[in-house]
Amino acid sequence: MELSKRNLAMLIVAILCMGLSLTAWAADRPSDATITLWVKEALHGDPRIDASEVNVEIDSGVVTLTGIVKNLAAKKYAGLESKKIQGIRGVINEIIVWAKSRPDSDITKDILRKFLNIAGVNFHGISVEVVDGQVTLNGQVVSWSEQKEAELLTTEVRGVKSVANNLQVLHKTKRSDDEIRKDVFATIDRDVYLSGLPISVSVENGVVTLKGSVANAYQKERAWSHSLLVDNVKRVENLIEVGWWENKGVRKQVPVPSNEQLKENVRDELVSDLRVSDPFEIVIEVVNGNVTLRGSVGSYYQKRLAERDAGDVVGVTWVSNLLTVKADWREDSSIQDDVQFEMDVDYTLNSQVIIIHVKDGIVMLSGDVDTFYQKMHAAEVASRVRGVRDIVNTIKVSWAVNHTDTELRDRIKRRLASNIETRWVSERITVKVKNGIATLTGDVDTWAEYKEAARLASLTEAVLGVTNQLSVASVTYLRHEST
Repeated sequence: MELSKRNLAMLIVAILCMGLSLTAWAADRPSDATITLWVKEALHGDPRIDASEVNVEIDSGVVTLTGIVKNLAAKKYAGLESKKIQGIRGVINEIIVWAKSRPDSDITKDILRKFLNIAGVNFHGISVEVVDGQVTLNGQVVSWSEQKEAELLTTEVRGVKSVANNLQVLHKTKRSDDEIRKDVFATIDRDVYLSGLPISVSVENGVVTLKGSVANAYQKERAWSHSLLVDNVKRVENLIEVGWWENKGVRKQVPVPSNEQLKENVRDELVSDLRVSDPFEIVIEVVNGNVTLRGSVGSYYQKRLAERDAGDVVGVTWVSNLLTVKADWREDSSIQDDVQFEMDVDYTLNSQVIIIHVKDGIVMLSGDVDTFYQKMHAAEVASRVRGVRDIVNTIKVSWAVNHTDTELRDRIKRRLASNIETRWVSERITVKVKNGIATLTGDVDTWAEYKEAARLASLTEAVLGVTNQLSVASVTYLRHEST
């Protein structure tokens, strides 16, 4: 029988009192029982996942997820968040999606319209087939990132139970295996979570084989997905081993690129993301790891993508996004209609009271939602729409839940300590919660850790807002994640 949220919290406290410190796994492998608790709390505390009917079983670090969720995106996020828990060597996701039934014709129309709405990506060559909520995507796209983007958009539509992604990547040019190998290695080597790890790359007839060792399942999948981004890669055979407790996959030395090398690496990362059109229109400035992006992009969505891409490069300690958006002109009424459509079909936003107003391409969001995640997700959804130049998000989080500030603080601390991206710096992060608003102070080493810490806090159920005051590499900034 699945634990209730309060019983789960009490069990975690009991285990901690028995001496199973959250920092013990820095040197020793955590037990399956401890990992199970970490996974359960991550899933139960995530507002994207109704985990009340999700079961978690772990054997030698491999987690099996079973049970029922109400939408496909929740299943996807359950698998992803499980992989980010320290000690997880693999995830078997057998969760069943029991979505509320909708007519297949309505689901088909909604997916096709989402494809038309998204800025900067041409999905006109995709056909959509829906049978009893099970979607099949056929056609061609120009990159693996577009293939995955199409799948992501599909999973967010209400009523979708599964997605069979048969989209073929049509490469525009031919490249030698040696060129592909060099680019795959460079992609891995500049990634903030993969650089310096013992990973080898070989290529034969466009098929990439990865070998070596990493510390967790998330790094293994990240190496696989990043390799697929390289032009002309047909398939990736991922033979990387996972076994962090055997001292595998540990960096002997954290790479520290020079300003000039870091600038080149950020440029290469932007060029590799084919969703960012005209990456050479972006001016990159680097000073002691602090990256400033200037110039222009074709959509607000691309502006957000460029910032994320830059933040994923090893050595980046801060990203100042000063890009301007030169989107194709559209009538405000058309933009507003498309943003409203996106909110209506989204699995987590359709029941929320969100007011949309558009002026000169600037989308203003107000109203009330149940969770802080829904507030941030609403801005993410709106950012994808063609013609959007900026977003002003004044949505209020109004859901009252029976959690004390102390309980919320402790849950955030545990999530920071068990997450593979923040575990090394979790002891340096101070968490305070007042009236549901979490404030993070302390210091971290990278921009990626700064963003992940705020993300984990924002994805903790009942948190109403996050103020991120973490300092990165001795440079302190104040960012309100709720804006």
